Amino acid sequence: MARPLPAALRALTRGGGLTLLWRAPLTGGLVCAIGLLPWLSRTDPALTVLKARSAERDPTPETLRAIRDQLGLDDGPVALLGRWLGGLLRGDAGRSWVSDTEVLPAAAQALGVCPCC
Repeated sequence: MARPLPAALRALTRGGGLTLLWRAPLTGGLVCAIGLLPWLSRTDPALTVLKARSAERDPTPETLRAIRDQLGLDDGPVALLGRWLGGLLRGDAGRSWVSDTEVLPAAAQALGVCPCC
């Protein structure tokens, strides 16, 4: 005889929470993979950021160094990802590398969960 589900699990399945439980890690993995794309594609992340900010600017060594220093790119992808995940746990999704604006309000609005809009 099958045992009934615990009340907490029944509540999750009724409210769509179970779907959230598997979608959250999947989304997190996807976001991490996207963040690692410059390193996975063996492209200089500073060059990727420069092209996104201004396609007309020349990628001089000084310009690329300034971007690396500003964003902490020399620390490597694991350290950057660790800092970002640590901030995310505190409710800080960081700042856009391109526009230098906060990421969380724009992401929340795009997902339709922004309480202020």
